[in-house]
Amino acid sequence: MASEAVSDQYKGTAVSVMYSGIPFGGLLTSVVAMLLAGDSEWRHIFYIGGIAPILLIPLIIKYLPESSDYLKRKTQHQTAIPFFEVLFAKERRMSTIQIWISFFCTLVVLYFLLNWLPLLMGAQGLSKFEANYVQMGYNIGGIFGSILMGMMLDKLRMSFVIKLIYTGILLSLCCLSISPTVALLVLSAVGCGLFIVGGQSALYGLAAMYYPTEMRGTGVGSAVAIGRIGSFAGPLMAGFLLSLGQSSTIVIGASIPVILIAAISALLLVKKPKQPVHLVQSTSAQ
Repeated sequence: MASEAVSDQYKGTAVSVMYSGIPFGGLLTSVVAMLLAGDSEWRHIFYIGGIAPILLIPLIIKYLPESSDYLKRKTQHQTAIPFFEVLFAKERRMSTIQIWISFFCTLVVLYFLLNWLPLLMGAQGLSKFEANYVQMGYNIGGIFGSILMGMMLDKLRMSFVIKLIYTGILLSLCCLSISPTVALLVLSAVGCGLFIVGGQSALYGLAAMYYPTEMRGTGVGSAVAIGRIGSFAGPLMAGFLLSLGQSSTIVIGASIPVILIAAISALLLVKKPKQPVHLVQSTSAQ
């Protein structure tokens, strides 16, 4: 819906600005965790997280408009396109698979750090407050990265943006695993947030570009569903490695091959041209 609210020139920016709300919420959670440092007060984080979305419901009902493209199609009584044709028609099959792989692998690493970063920092000898500063750095980087990468996706060549994102992720992960001081760990976490969270937001914008309006909800929604598998596979993988007694350096380093797979898949995707809308419509009508 964010991509449909703006012109084609700003689709990536719109989706990324919307996605920046996730790390912003994570930043607020880190602040709350620091203010409520007692072990008996951890439930307050869940109270805030549960109540805040409920308070937003009236605002969403009042101000969130229906998709203009959807309303236009509804008045024209267009026939719905079958689910598998949207995703796996000959001209979209490889694009769909590449989007899925990129989403899955990037979200594996994003949620692995989101869930385990404070514990990994504690394993390196940091106090709870210091670990929370690192977590805050990750979320601050994610906020700015989400907006910045989306803007770059609209202004620069997609292949350049993808190379920048995944090169930044690899360098940030390496620095996070070996940085000797709290200050360097915070900076490394900012870099991870900037490129990992920002990169994932760019992937949302990128996926929206590869499906026309009448297919966009299905196409992007399927990628999100596959990505959600990665969102719990990442923390599980990290927990398994930690249960084996592996160091935080090894656990963070284990995410590097996953990011390489995501990078290769995304680069293969952007090398092929986006399918014109009129071609998609004519194909599905046959």
